Amino acid sequence: MKPNPTILHAAVDVMSTTARDVRPDFDASIASVNHTGLSQAVWARRGQQTTDKFPENDNIKIRHVQRGGFWQFEAVVDVQQREVFLLMTHDNLKALQKKI
Repeated sequence: MKPNPTILHAAVDVMSTTARDVRPDFDASIASVNHTGLSQAVWARRGQQTTDKFPENDNIKIRHVQRGGFWQFEAVVDVQQREVFLLMTHDNLKALQKKI
């Protein structure tokens, strides 16, 4: 089974978003002297970008999975091939696997 290249390209593009990309908006709207929450803002931006890449698509669904009060991760579901792509760090994936 070959992973959906559309999803893989979108994931690579979204995951290339870093704090450097988000910082100008964060500084303007939150604080320029305190960067508490910047990491969460990066993941929030990635979640929005992922959602924006697949609007109204019957074959690809985006699921925003809540993981507590402060963070979530995005799951991209290829409905036709019945595959799920998780956008999260390796450490968070390992922790989630251990918990399950």
